Amino acid sequence: WYLKVDSLSIEKHNYLDRISIENMKEKVIVAGGGPFTEHGSFFNISVLITSQGNTIEEFIISGDLPERVKKQRLEQVNEREIGGIYTLVLEGAGWADKGYNFIYRGRMFKIHFMSGSKEQFEKDLPVFEKMLKSFKIIK
Repeated sequence: WYLKVDSLSIEKHNYLDRISIENMKEKVIVAGGGPFTEHGSFFNISVLITSQGNTIEEFIISGDLPERVKKQRLEQVNEREIGGIYTLVLEGAGWADKGYNFIYRGRMFKIHFMSGSKEQFEKDLPVFEKMLKSFKIIK
């Protein structure tokens, strides 16, 4: 495993900060962001400079998504403690990924991981949970 700090253009991508951890030994991600290998893993924490809306619900509603998708995402919003604060969080989960999006002090935070297979997901989930528990927002 190694830590990679992206040098993305703030103006182009709207990132204030982004840290990615990739299992490169298994060549998790190749040019273009994929594909994943069966045993590959990708963990990501990113912070956007600004967000549309002051809450994750306002962010979802203000997006250019079909109403049914907005409704589905609003149903995935729950209150959680992340990084030492309680906030509304959009929880995303698929067969091989899991993550949380939330807005704090006008900035969108995204913490998530993806795995190359269901088997790898089961190995990565405890690592992600430890990462989530250790994540702190310095006020």
